[in-house]
Amino acid sequence: MAGKLKDEISVYCNDEGALFVEANVDCNLYEFLTKPDAKLLNHFPPTNDPTTRDFAPGCMGIIQFTRFQCGGTAISLDFKFARLQPNCVLKATAKLHAPTRKVDDEEIRVRSFKDCWLKAKVGPIRKQYPSRVEVVLALILKGVMSASRSITGSTRPSVLFQAVDLRRRMNPPLPKNFIGNLFWLAPLVIKEDEMDLKIMVYEMKEAVNSFSLKASKFNGEEGFSVIREFFKGRECYKDMERYSCASWCKFPLYETDYGFGKPVWVSSTIVAFKNTIVLVDTKQGDGIEAWVALEEENMLIFEGKL
Repeated sequence: MAGKLKDEISVYCNDEGALFVEANVDCNLYEFLTKPDAKLLNHFPPTNDPTTRDFAPGCMGIIQFTRFQCGGTAISLDFKFARLQPNCVLKATAKLHAPTRKVDDEEIRVRSFKDCWLKAKVGPIRKQYPSRVEVVLALILKGVMSASRSITGSTRPSVLFQAVDLRRRMNPPLPKNFIGNLFWLAPLVIKEDEMDLKIMVYEMKEAVNSFSLKASKFNGEEGFSVIREFFKGRECYKDMERYSCASWCKFPLYETDYGFGKPVWVSSTIVAFKNTIVLVDTKQGDGIEAWVALEEENMLIFEGKL
């Protein structure tokens, strides 16, 4: 936050790199959590407000502090080069209900999956249980791919891009708290005959493991050639239906405390893009909350397949 961005690679150090914004909401937080309003939710990220953007050209970070009538608060963080995407932290004692919101002609749904159910759904693979993230992602992906194919009638392969953290995969590994968008999208092509849950989970794990071997060379002498090959290889995916997934699981989001107590709900606005899946731990830590953005017709079929 030492200064403002001059361009994509340089910062003018004038101690004006952060902007703090205050706002008020004419409702109680309990009402919002019980029946979230899509338009209101989009007011929390500060960069969605044109006036705020005009005040913050080049700012590295913008923080918006929003007060509800009941005394509850929302803290929204938007950083230019942050490890986490913009998120909204809500603090209150109200009970949370999973929200539904619509963006243009796309539908976004939130479902919660319990850990004990997840392990039983797939079972062990090579004497080891898969991670809960792998099971949830495979389950959702199978559903959304089936929904798409039932509409289009196409059996062409699909490609999943998994966001993978580079920090521990580089050689030598980078510190866990190293700031920046240090992730890469690891691709996995899925064919019609590979949509069994166990097969999908196994191949997702193998895709990440294979990527990890290449990622260890990113900051070495072979780094440039390895990255160039990744970009060249993406040409083969252009005719496939594409899906992307980001997992926030295991991030201590619900441990965040700015002096007002820990949040009751942590949310994101990055699912406003078609075929996007975002996974977040539930507040209790015993399951996963999945945000899925699809076209409306696809969403109706997908929900019937869960």
